[in-house]
Amino acid sequence: MLSPTPSNAKPSDVVIIGAGPAGASAAIAFANQGARVTLVEGYPGAASRFAGEWIHPPGVRTLRALGVDIEALAASRGQGFAIFGDDGADPVCLPYDGDDQGIARVHEQLVAQLREQAAGLGNVSYLPNHVFAGLSGNDVQLEDRARSRRVSVRAERIIGADGRASKVRAALGGPAASQHLSYMAGLELLDARLPFEGLGHVFLGGPGPALLYRIDQRRIRACLDFPGSSTSAERKPAAVYAAFREVLPPQLEPALRAATQKPLAWAATGVRSRTFYGQRNVWLVGDAVGHVHPLSGLGMTLGIMDGAAAARAGSLAAYRKERDAHVAEQLASVLYLAFARKDASATRVRHGLLHMLRGSPKERSRTMRLLTSDDRAGTSFADAFLRASGHVVLDGAGKSAARRQSWGQWTRQLREDAGWLSWPLRACVRTADSLWGDAIGLRVGESKLASNEWSTP
Repeated sequence: MLSPTPSNAKPSDVVIIGAGPAGASAAIAFANQGARVTLVEGYPGAASRFAGEWIHPPGVRTLRALGVDIEALAASRGQGFAIFGDDGADPVCLPYDGDDQGIARVHEQLVAQLREQAAGLGNVSYLPNHVFAGLSGNDVQLEDRARSRRVSVRAERIIGADGRASKVRAALGGPAASQHLSYMAGLELLDARLPFEGLGHVFLGGPGPALLYRIDQRRIRACLDFPGSSTSAERKPAAVYAAFREVLPPQLEPALRAATQKPLAWAATGVRSRTFYGQRNVWLVGDAVGHVHPLSGLGMTLGIMDGAAAARAGSLAAYRKERDAHVAEQLASVLYLAFARKDASATRVRHGLLHMLRGSPKERSRTMRLLTSDDRAGTSFADAFLRASGHVVLDGAGKSAARRQSWGQWTRQLREDAGWLSWPLRACVRTADSLWGDAIGLRVGESKLASNEWSTP
């Protein structure tokens, strides 16, 4: 059981606001370097909510390098993912490279273990039930909820690890815009078997994609996505069962039926580009920087790596440069759009992606390296996506001509399909000359996503 440090804690070198996976990892990383760390958590019980549970291999390697006991942390291990498409063909298996493994565990348990390790270090002071209230230079103002008083902690470095609704980010005046995407239900399926044990599973064909993975020996987590426009009636337990019972394999149906006999845990999903990393001595990590749709399982991995990188970096500019993950962001975003949208253009691109992945072990490996942020080259993403979508655009145009569609119909389809080709350009733009970026209307460092990125790529 964690014991709180008194509010008159010793002066700190680093104050970390938020003791989730990113904040706890940052505390361990800074403490390993000899820094005096104050780790602050306003609502320790909030970790019981439905939230991230999968860590990709780069995150696992980072935790291991920080001295975290991976054997004790992992309740389940994963060797990659399998995608069950809606095109009637065989599923696509996307293994991690070599012996790489991801890990999974119930969010609350995972957070508790990381907090325990951070708080157990001699140079870390843990302050639970202290809520961030403001910044003044090097002073962090906190509200002590247990004693109903305000306290102040001074530090040379301040880390905001307080999630998507970050108060630290808001105090810095960081752009707050976050594009709402969907609603995701989190179910626990008991005593069932996945088609490919040891892999995460993505099933297409429902109202939105379904992500399933094992979280311990008995339980499978089912993350079922519904469009942001869905109604509360469409998200009632019985409706959720009806919407996904034919999408998931028959072997999972009894567990799905049992899980939807009780109230469901829901989370709203959204996206915000990772372009604002902080100011001066106040840096952001994890979802406080930005976030993508959880279908990719990327969030905790990025946050853990952010925390370790912040401890290594000598300046905000160096930290920002090391943590540029825009390629993984772009791939996660385009995959979600291609998997979630129902229009004809998205269907053509989705089937093109699946066709490419089925036919090429090289592309399967490259896709996983891009998605997990092991490969951060925009040119890699551009090449992979152009291979998948370029022929779809040309093939679609040829079929339209063969069907003798009207000029208007032909140009509309071509414009819709060609719109997807802007994604490789977005992936490359940060490595290109800034004048080129301005010329194409994409400002490097733009923190607010244009709404048409999500309606029409």
